[in-house]
Amino acid sequence: MTVTAKSSLLVAEDGSGAPSRSELSGQRTLTAAVTAQLRHEIINGRLRPGSKLSISDTTKRLRVSLSATREALSRLASEGLVRPEEHKGYCVTPISIDDLKDLTQLRIEVDSLALRDAIKRGDAAWEARIVSASHLLSRTPLNDQPGSSAVSEIWADKHREFHLALISACQSPRLIQLHNTLFEQSERYRRLSIGYAKSPAVVNASHHGLVAPVLARDVEGAIAAIRDHFEGTTRVIVERETGRNFQLAD
Repeated sequence: MTVTAKSSLLVAEDGSGAPSRSELSGQRTLTAAVTAQLRHEIINGRLRPGSKLSISDTTKRLRVSLSATREALSRLASEGLVRPEEHKGYCVTPISIDDLKDLTQLRIEVDSLALRDAIKRGDAAWEARIVSASHLLSRTPLNDQPGSSAVSEIWADKHREFHLALISACQSPRLIQLHNTLFEQSERYRRLSIGYAKSPAVVNASHHGLVAPVLARDVEGAIAAIRDHFEGTTRVIVERETGRNFQLAD
């Protein structure tokens, strides 16, 4: 597999060895491409939880520069998708029930704050964005093929857009950034929950249940709905994996 971006660092035109502005731009583009490719492989399970990520092997496999690979893995570490290992490169962050519970609780807190601000500040354009995103999500097939448990990448994109639309009127860039980071970290778990025989009708109903209280400007109702939504995904995994009833601690 080759990441399609310029992958060599050239000597600057003045012979100093310092990269030019265009070269720096190309390197940033390459790093972003490597980051996106590795993120995709982690979320989709091609790179399994706990698996080792050698910088040199990854560089050779993707046919890119060492600096692009290092920077990409550093970015993914900041997103919580990989972990550095002393003298060993990186590994894909393991998944666990405890981590899922912690992640779910934090997502509830962050999205509740963002929703509260979005409902306060949102205008008609924000409402229209939510309605449009909800409609597109409901009209997009959940799975790649009928009978398959693999999540469609098109559906995954529409799903991401829908959840972002809900909080898009929030005026805190940090809350939006936290939402995006936690969303990516939860994606591996979410795909596992869908693989546990959740029907498309159940998934769609869960998302439809978020729209009405938000558009009604019912802050407490919207927060309760987002909590139920996140906990529902977590419940499916925990009860399937452990055979025990699930409940988040207050």
